[in-house]
Amino acid sequence: MRKEFEDIIVKSFPKLFPGKRKVSQKKSLMYYGFKCGDGWFLLIFNLCREIQDFVDTHKRIAQPRVIQVKEKFNTLRFYVDNCDSDEIEKIINKYEVYSKFNNHKTGLCNKFEDCLKKITNDNKRKFAFY
Repeated sequence: MRKEFEDIIVKSFPKLFPGKRKVSQKKSLMYYGFKCGDGWFLLIFNLCREIQDFVDTHKRIAQPRVIQVKEKFNTLRFYVDNCDSDEIEKIINKYEVYSKFNNHKTGLCNKFEDCLKKITNDNKRKFAFY
């Protein structure tokens, strides 16, 4: 992902990315930046927004820190540290499933609701989106 897009995400969600490039490569793989194409920008931005909104409204939940963002087998992989909430894991899983239907080069499928129609009912139950 281009540095300009990375910077927008990191500056928008400083609690999720504390000291992104200042950390040691042994402590966080975010040292290397986002390992995915520009088409993932909107998906990752919305994922971060949903996680941070959830943490901000549930004060007893520890603030997670992103330790790696990458693409593997054309699917988003989003790893956090200090996560003590099953709800945050569900949010991440939801976006990882959604990423299978996102054009990772162009980001064409912008809204989760639009792409959710492409997912079978079995997957909806399996990942308990709502």
